[in-house]
Amino acid sequence: MKVEVLVSCLNQKDSSLVKKLNIQSDAVVINQNNENSYSELNYKNNIVKYVTSDERGLTKSRNLALTYASKDICILCDDDLCYYSDYKQTIIKAFEQIPDADIIIFDIERINYSGHAKPLRKVRKAPVFKSYGSVRIAFRRNVIIQKNIWFDTNFGSGSIFSSGEETIFLNEARRKKLKIYEYPSVIAKVNFKDSTWREGYNEKFFYDKGALLARAYPRMKYIIMFYYIRTFRKLTVLSPIEILKSIIQGMKGYRLLKSYNEFIEN
Repeated sequence: MKVEVLVSCLNQKDSSLVKKLNIQSDAVVINQNNENSYSELNYKNNIVKYVTSDERGLTKSRNLALTYASKDICILCDDDLCYYSDYKQTIIKAFEQIPDADIIIFDIERINYSGHAKPLRKVRKAPVFKSYGSVRIAFRRNVIIQKNIWFDTNFGSGSIFSSGEETIFLNEARRKKLKIYEYPSVIAKVNFKDSTWREGYNEKFFYDKGALLARAYPRMKYIIMFYYIRTFRKLTVLSPIEILKSIIQGMKGYRLLKSYNEFIEN
């Protein structure tokens, strides 16, 4: 069983990111820049496919990485983390321990993080309505390809709606009967300080959450939206009414495929 890291990054000038991420396995690096090129390098006896693309958008990057991937297990990666040196062994052990798992959610060490996050405590099936960051998601590549599961390019950094792509990805996997588990091992340190999309828990944040609810939970969206009031009420200056207003605007914005700024300007 082989592991391949699918890295999404922007404007990298060389391959030094591979060292910074502490890559200890094969990898596909998608570097969104102003050109198109392909090369391979041998790093610590691993093959790193280095793809430069002039496309923009995180989900386009993830989808492109999937087309270049070739190993058994893929793990999603951004440029703001550093893997533990034993991440490859941890991932392989998890999939061997849970042979029916198609997708496994791992834990991370969070740096400069102000939100709520409870550590994973045991191996269990992933709860349906629980959210997970992309970099925690590992999956069997052949199953994802066979089931034709891709990232929605309307969501994610650089897209119309700036987050939620991982939730939609997992929902699509559930819809197609894939088995998803949590596994209580930490595989990387993630620094949230310089996140490319987080601007705080403002109107745009909740607008994008409204769009996500409309896309991922069309039948439950008006019930789930109250979760955001309970979860974020102490982290935002917005009142509950203002949060709900922004979420409902986001639901309308999804139908129109309009970003927050486009929606507000109209």
